[in-house]
Amino acid sequence: MVLNNKLTQAGGGSVNNTRLLRYADVLLLKAEAVLQSGGSTADAIGLINQVRTRARNMGSGTEPANYSTAETNKSTIMNWIINERLIELGGEGQRWPDLRRWQMGGIINLDNAYFSSNTSTMSFQLPKSLNFPIPNSEMDVNPNMVQNVGY
Repeated sequence: MVLNNKLTQAGGGSVNNTRLLRYADVLLLKAEAVLQSGGSTADAIGLINQVRTRARNMGSGTEPANYSTAETNKSTIMNWIINERLIELGGEGQRWPDLRRWQMGGIINLDNAYFSSNTSTMSFQLPKSLNFPIPNSEMDVNPNMVQNVGY
């Protein structure tokens, strides 16, 4: 049986080995975990730089340059992680889970920083807008379940 799988042809995976997480995603998640858990800032920056080095080696230039491992400001390093995740994983469905995680962790404020101040064109309400409602069919099946806030 011959499978015509574009992923296999492009070297991106196979029917038996689907790609669930990109290595860059794993490295950036680890950098965030190291930074947020009080680990070495140099280690966190080194993980970000691995992603940037791979991107740089894919082209013929000198961009993106590595970040200095001498940086110790955790806020600056977290901003590097936030920006790198946006650039590296853009269009792959990672942005909303990232924004939600950072909002819930107190790293960013979605209510002010990421949405228009024109409230007539949008309706973003914390904490309601962070989660979908649990379907009534699921609520009916389990009387111990509690509906998400705001629904």
